[in-house]
Amino acid sequence: MSDREQLEQLVRNAFCWVLGVEHVELDDDFFLLGGNSFLVVRLVQRMRGAGLDLDYVVVFTGRSVRGIVDQLRAVAGAS
Repeated sequence: MSDREQLEQLVRNAFCWVLGVEHVELDDDFFLLGGNSFLVVRLVQRMRGAGLDLDYVVVFTGRSVRGIVDQLRAVAGAS
């Protein structure tokens, strides 16, 4: 499994846990699946607990697993 796939799986699992759903597609919108500001806080806390430094803004702008992973990789590439 590639680094990107591992990161996608980590974000996908966090989405499922926070939203209480069994499956999330890469392009499913967190907010259209029932996410809200409170759940963004839980998502970020979960991701940070897994060792990923996720910022709240990334969730609001990325919105999907793919969008969040793209932003995280862009920031990592710029560092």
